[in-house]
Amino acid sequence: MGLVDSCFPTSPGGTPITTTTSATITTTTVITGDCCPALIQTPTEVTFAADGNMTFTYNDDTCRSAATIFCGQPNNVPGLELRPAIVANRINYMTTGDVAETITFPATCVNGIWQVGEPPLNVVTIECQLADPPQN
Repeated sequence: MGLVDSCFPTSPGGTPITTTTSATITTTTVITGDCCPALIQTPTEVTFAADGNMTFTYNDDTCRSAATIFCGQPNNVPGLELRPAIVANRINYMTTGDVAETITFPATCVNGIWQVGEPPLNVVTIECQLADPPQN
């Protein structure tokens, strides 16, 4: 809020009247460039897999334009022996890993939308699925 002091004479030779007016100043911060909101893990809906631990790191917390997605099994469950997969939009397997491995995959912000893969997919959902390894 800013204060503005004003002085107005009443008439020639009269006593001036002093008033103080307050004004509210609103500022808006506009982030320019390719900035995206934080990514959020989507719980899996498939019956053959469980949710793994998914975390994200960003190049900048103020204007996120690049991210690394991490996916793996919980550390507090020894001997789990599951394979991780990062899945975009419920059906696109971006990468899979070996048993008990933590995997990573890059994401890029384009016009405020996270994209993964080549050709790029716009991220609507992102999952960390854990599944049993294939039987030989």
